[in-house]
Amino acid sequence: MERSAEQVRKNYKRITDRIGEAMAKYRKPEEQVQLMAVTKTVDPALVNVAVECGVRLLGENRVQEYESKKAQYDPRAQVQFIGQLQTNKVKYLIPEISMIQSVDSLHLANEVERIAARAGKVQDILLEVNIGGEAAKSGFAPQEVENAAAQAKEMDHVRVRGLMTIPPA
Repeated sequence: MERSAEQVRKNYKRITDRIGEAMAKYRKPEEQVQLMAVTKTVDPALVNVAVECGVRLLGENRVQEYESKKAQYDPRAQVQFIGQLQTNKVKYLIPEISMIQSVDSLHLANEVERIAARAGKVQDILLEVNIGGEAAKSGFAPQEVENAAAQAKEMDHVRVRGLMTIPPA
């Protein structure tokens, strides 16, 4: 399916209408909901159409793809990393990424701490939790999360903002 700017605009309207309906039904007026546009395989020009419409949060899940597209993104949107991350690729993300949503080990958290310290930045992260104990998924076991959060809290350049999980089907 070929994507067009008009399709992006229509999809944005449809999605924001549905968010508005859900918020009216289930949320308090002061609560916030953020829409994240996941940019996997999408041309930066079309991503920027979404930003023009009002999207302010982009989700990248591949470091190499992000590296090839980041200079073309509209600077009004912040980018968060949502994919599995190898420690040797952290250095490519820290300068620009606002959050890493997939910190799945203390080894990775320590590398984020090291690179963020070198960059003079405090990096927001989410700890990834493998709530289903699935071998195919990474992340902390539920019983490990409290300890991992406590250890991350001791880091000067990492700020845990919450948890991320994808439940079993």
